[in-house]
Amino acid sequence: MGDVFYVYATHGELGSEKTFSALVNGMVERESLAIVRFVKKGFTRDGKARLPDPQLGILFPHIEDGVEICYWVRVGPRSFPPFNRAGMP
Repeated sequence: MGDVFYVYATHGELGSEKTFSALVNGMVERESLAIVRFVKKGFTRDGKARLPDPQLGILFPHIEDGVEICYWVRVGPRSFPPFNRAGMP
């Protein structure tokens, strides 16, 4: 297992808050998780440009006291079963 982040809606942006709320509540109702691709922004360090770093992870919904968040846990590509081009195992 790798990095763990929490994900939340952008405060003050009504469209973002509604969309995220619908996603979290839908995932909770269906008792499901999501496989999510997360891309860190590129940056410069020590005068060297770093490219964006795409990562795969699993998104876990969580609601407590009316606060809706998701936990994103990074997993390696070897954690997923192989599949063919049609997307079938």
